[in-house]
Amino acid sequence: MNLDPSSDSHEIPAAQDTSERKRRAAAARSQNYDGQILPELIAVLAQHERGLRRWSVMRAIRAARSKAAKPIPQKFEEQVERTFRRFSACATDGESRVCTENEAPFYRPAETAGEVWALHPDRAASALERLKTYQ
Repeated sequence: MNLDPSSDSHEIPAAQDTSERKRRAAAARSQNYDGQILPELIAVLAQHERGLRRWSVMRAIRAARSKAAKPIPQKFEEQVERTFRRFSACATDGESRVCTENEAPFYRPAETAGEVWALHPDRAASALERLKTYQ
C-alpha cells in the first residue's frame, strides 16, 4: 500500500481518460454545430408557417451556404438533423434535448404526412439565447 501523500491514487486509467476526452470533444463539436446551424434552421423554417419537408430544409440551407460562400461539411445533413432533434418538442431522446417540450422551437406537425419540420416562431429567440448558455 502506498502511503506517499504526493502520489495520486485517484488517477483515471488511460483508456477511460481517452474515452472521456473523445466524449467531451464530440460534445463540443456538437455544440459548435448547433451554434452554426440553429440560426440557419430558424431562418429557413420562419419563412414557412406550416412547416417544410426535411429535404427542402436541407436544400434551402445548402443554397444559403453556397450563396454566402460558407463551407458545407461532409456530414452536413447529420448535423442539421441532430440540431433539429436537440431543439425539438418531438425528440424522444431526452438526454440529447437541450430544452423542455414547452420551450422547444421546433416540432413535427401532426396533421402533415411525411417528414415535415416546423417552427414555433415565439420560441425561436429564447432558443438562440439558450444555445449561448451551452457554449
